[in-house]
Amino acid sequence: MNPIQFRISAIIFTILIGSGAAFGIGAFEYLKLRESNRELSSSLEMRNLVDSIYDRKDKKTLIDELQEFRERLEPEERKMALSDLIQAYSNSSWSLLKKRIDHFESTERKYAEYLRPKIKFYEKQVMYFSLIGLGIILIGLIGIREYVGSAVFNRTLRLGKKMMDFLNGRYSYKFEVPKNDEVGELETTFNTMAQRVLHNMEELEALDRAKSEFLSIASHELRTPMTSIKGSLGLLTSGAFGDLDVEVKNMIGIAEKETDRLIRLINEILDLAKIEARQMPMKRSWVSLDTIIQDCLKGLEGLSKSSGVPLTAIRTP
Repeated sequence: MNPIQFRISAIIFTILIGSGAAFGIGAFEYLKLRESNRELSSSLEMRNLVDSIYDRKDKKTLIDELQEFRERLEPEERKMALSDLIQAYSNSSWSLLKKRIDHFESTERKYAEYLRPKIKFYEKQVMYFSLIGLGIILIGLIGIREYVGSAVFNRTLRLGKKMMDFLNGRYSYKFEVPKNDEVGELETTFNTMAQRVLHNMEELEALDRAKSEFLSIASHELRTPMTSIKGSLGLLTSGAFGDLDVEVKNMIGIAEKETDRLIRLINEILDLAKIEARQMPMKRSWVSLDTIIQDCLKGLEGLSKSSGVPLTAIRTP
């Protein structure tokens, strides 16, 4: 079982045991309370029955009812008082019966006075243990809320903030050693992923710097021979080495134009830093598609003649 799950289960188990014990004791006290109330009600019922002893005509039924009450009486003193009363009533000893009734009434009043404090005590006990059980549940729920808030929600919110910072390119926070629990596993996974991404970013930046250095060196190395080629072609075109026929001049002109294009591309490569920083302005203008096609044909004219493959462009209206 995972640590957070285990701790929450332990808290819940403690709540159940504590509240169950409190409610169990309260239920036991309630049973005592109910029994005491039943005995008090039974005593009052007997006293009412004895008070009506002179008005009852069905003597045998009354004796049976009194004997039924006697079987349930405790302690023995109450049972003896009722037995003496029943005997006097059965023998129709009216003078003795009055004394027995007075003795029985006195015994029952004492017993009622004995029961009432017990009933109040049991009522307090029931209320006391019920409140304890509810208090344990309430404190336990608050404890679960506080623990889940500190162990799960707060840490998850902090981890979410780190993720948002990482997503937005802010890597200023420090990697902490996570706790050994479920959220800690999530933090460990994120830390591992973040460190791997940062390592890959460092490698990519190193490769990017190496690429920029290579392009810069290659551009400089290419620019020098291209300048020499352009100068040589210019000398040929100017007639420094004699007159050239028209076809040769056309081919040299094409070579000069392509050389200029290569030099322009090399210059743009030298501005790679501006391109990567998105600071190279774009030049937008209308151009003739026919001009572009004709330039392409002229650039491929030498290759076309050497391979014997004619290239033509057909204008469409």
